[in-house]
Amino acid sequence: MNETTELDLLLIGKTGNGKSATGNSILTHQLFKHSSSAISVTKKVKEGFGKYGDLKIKVVDSPGVGDTRMDSQKAILKVTKALKEAIMINPRGYHAFLILLKFGGRYTGEEQDAIKNLKAVLGDTFVREFCILVMSYGDCFKTDPDIDDGMTFEKWCAIQEGPLKELMAECGNRIV
Repeated sequence: MNETTELDLLLIGKTGNGKSATGNSILTHQLFKHSSSAISVTKKVKEGFGKYGDLKIKVVDSPGVGDTRMDSQKAILKVTKALKEAIMINPRGYHAFLILLKFGGRYTGEEQDAIKNLKAVLGDTFVREFCILVMSYGDCFKTDPDIDDGMTFEKWCAIQEGPLKELMAECGNRIV
């Protein structure tokens, strides 16, 4: 049996959704700068390394996508530039793209446009084949006054509607 000994992950999402903090959690040490501010701390693609047992993990943090109001051509150019940097850092490719969404926030039109732009660059099937949704700020789940007692994260995911439900289904309900 051919066992995987390395795992390469690319963090993508809007500024403020917790990409850098999630990268630090995966790596189990503070490497990526992060802030609670809505201003992007990550200005360029950066990589970090960690281990989980015998598994070598590479996490690549990227600047926020969908941060500014720009026409779709400019947005695609911005996404293309960030992806080009991410590919140069890891030319053999990624095992998974982690799309960061902020729990308690809305899945905005801006984020939906960012996913469309990523599909324009990476192909229509990239979400289905390679993406995992990560709900950051998950610690807020238990303290959210809108969440009924006894509600599990799985049940919460199942009752979502609209574009978020569509994105969850498109990535095969791979969501943490």
